[in-house]
Amino acid sequence: MTDEHSTPADADAPMGQPWDATGQSDAGGSGADEVLAALLESVEEHQERLDALQELLTATPDGPWNWSMLSAEERGKLWVRLYEWVGWLEYRYLRYPSPSKNGIPELVPDWYRHPIAVELLTSLMVAHASAYRKKASVPSFVLVEWHERCLWPTLARMDHLGLFRGATSREHWDGPAPHETHRDDDRFTDWVTHDTQLHD
Repeated sequence: MTDEHSTPADADAPMGQPWDATGQSDAGGSGADEVLAALLESVEEHQERLDALQELLTATPDGPWNWSMLSAEERGKLWVRLYEWVGWLEYRYLRYPSPSKNGIPELVPDWYRHPIAVELLTSLMVAHASAYRKKASVPSFVLVEWHERCLWPTLARMDHLGLFRGATSREHWDGPAPHETHRDDDRFTDWVTHDTQLHD
């Protein structure tokens, strides 16, 4: 016999679930609270990470090319990258006579000891990496601009600052006449070790 004061059963309700005064199932309520709590905790953790990242970017806005902001490890990596790139620059460009002057530009052997040379060559390397980046596949004038607005003006500035050895005079220029480049890898390695220890 059915009690007229009892709550009518819902045909769609799973068996055994408790009902509240509104007739809604209370099952899984605690589970939903746990999920919500976990989501809130995750949001807080992500916010902390975003705050830390923002603080880092605000504190060091100059990126990976600012020598004064780099750690010892970062300086060591950048030194190697710059040294290898300058070696490529010497092999590809500097060992050939310059058409604008009857001589052969040759970097002083210890160019990496000259702060101005380091900054100029770093800028030139970064601009070159941007111009020749893999994603730059659409034809444009960017390669010409790197040569005309970056390479030659930088070399002219370095020449003005005395960062090239004396040029060998030639009466005429009848084609490429490459000279041997002068690299002392051991001396450079000693310099990098000394420099990174100073900034450790």
